[in-house]
Amino acid sequence: MKRVNLKFKAKIIFTISSLLMFLAVAILVEVYFGVNAMVERNVSQQIQSSSKSGYRLLDERYPGEWQTDGDKLLKGTKIINDDNELVDAIKSDTDSISTIFLFDTRIATNVMKDGKRATGTKMSEQVANTVIKQGEIYEGDAIVTNRLYQTKYTPIKDSNGKTIGAFFVGVEKGSVAAQVNKIIISIATFSIVAILLGIIISVLLVRSISKNIARIHSSLTKISSGDLTNTCEVTSNDEIKEIADGLNSTIQNIKNMIMNVQSEAENIEVVVRCVSENVNALNSGLEDVSASTEELSAGMEETAASAEEMTATAQEIEKTVESLAESAQSGALEVLKINNRASETKEMVNVAKRPSTFS
Repeated sequence: MKRVNLKFKAKIIFTISSLLMFLAVAILVEVYFGVNAMVERNVSQQIQSSSKSGYRLLDERYPGEWQTDGDKLLKGTKIINDDNELVDAIKSDTDSISTIFLFDTRIATNVMKDGKRATGTKMSEQVANTVIKQGEIYEGDAIVTNRLYQTKYTPIKDSNGKTIGAFFVGVEKGSVAAQVNKIIISIATFSIVAILLGIIISVLLVRSISKNIARIHSSLTKISSGDLTNTCEVTSNDEIKEIADGLNSTIQNIKNMIMNVQSEAENIEVVVRCVSENVNALNSGLEDVSASTEELSAGMEETAASAEEMTATAQEIEKTVESLAESAQSGALEVLKINNRASETKEMVNVAKRPSTFS
């Protein structure tokens, strides 16, 4: 799969657009559920309020107990059958449809079916089981003339506590959904406009940033080719300008380094020249020393020859001395022998003289 390479400008615009769209979708989802919950609460409150208001209006207009007379429902002495003025007044005051039932049959209503009031129609079996048979209040969704309503059915009981009918108020769920959809469409339209404005603003901002980045890139390209004569000019007062200023400082530092290197190179050249001259002089002195060394070597050779002759003479003298020493030692031995013999002779003479003296 070939990798797509996006330019910096395209990456920034794509990122901002993605973030804006993600934010818009998140807001729409949050608003949808939030508005739904809010509308549900408002409708529930409206139904509770409508039910109380309707019952209060019935009691105010028609005081007395609920009762039946054949197929008629009475409130006090007032027959409620076909008293549509009452239910219309309730709708006008509470903005909720309402119906009065005799048992499970509508006898006064502003619920419409086929363009006519749905008088004589029945409540759903599920609701009738709860309200008519069990005598309990029913709250929740219910099908009314094939439409879904948020409803409240309150049992109508006679003086003996017997359930003889019901009072109904409700709000069509379709109208609630329409309200929610209207709000969502408004928010979605606003979000789309905000996204478009965000993209336009991001394009303008990124265009300015990309121009400055292009200038920095151009300066770096020239530096890499060895051109240190250019400067990076950025007019914005942001981090990119700080980068450009840093780049210009770097260029100047490189120039200073090159100048220092050139200066040091010249100094080294002078030192090398001096060293070369000293080496030449040293070479000349070494040649003189070499000549003197050769002369000294020749003299040493002559001295060595004389020393050899002297050594030979000394060896002959040593031999002569050793011979004389041996002769002197032999002579000393002979003298000692002679001395011993003279002593012995003298002793013998003395001994010979002794007898003639006694005679």
